[in-house]
Amino acid sequence: MSDKIGKSVLKKPSKPKVKERNVYVPYYSEEFRDIVRYIQTKLNKKVYLIGIRALFERGVPLFRFTDDFDIHTPITRDERDRIINFVRKKYERSKEIWSKFGFALDFYPVGHIDVNVIPPTVYDESWERDRIKINDVTVFLPPIEDVIVMKLLSPRRKDRKDVGITLTLGRDHIDFDRLKVKVKKAGVEKKLVRTAKRYGIEL
Repeated sequence: MSDKIGKSVLKKPSKPKVKERNVYVPYYSEEFRDIVRYIQTKLNKKVYLIGIRALFERGVPLFRFTDDFDIHTPITRDERDRIINFVRKKYERSKEIWSKFGFALDFYPVGHIDVNVIPPTVYDESWERDRIKINDVTVFLPPIEDVIVMKLLSPRRKDRKDVGITLTLGRDHIDFDRLKVKVKKAGVEKKLVRTAKRYGIEL
């Protein structure tokens, strides 16, 4: 992990749309709320909702339940350690887990937050167009095409399955021209083509 994971800092947004609807209620709203608030107020960094929850909030019908939260925030090593120390003090039975894509926070007896690093080829200014309110905190909601690209970057089989189902159930919400541009930049064109073919989707 490089010392500087991202360059974005929390600035005053130019009135992006804020989405209020959220029926995907997690088991651990207190933990999610506290961590997002800490990142936004103490570290002055933006927080982006990604993963399966972001797909649902982008209009894909709920097809898989998870008690995990996937987020991205552009933090340094020092800021990562500050988040972990905050969690250790506030939640005595919590623990952190290192991964290829960042780190995760586990809470006893249930609850999991993945803090993901993303390639600079995926992020662009469109990530700050929309926001969503969850458990009394507001986070940014990236475009659905970018969420699909991040799942294609994952080595996990279930993420490729998520992409296939999203292409099937959420095709009316996807800008396929934009998706093709984004997968090319991220170097996952072949993965998209193979997944689409497996699910009978013409690109």
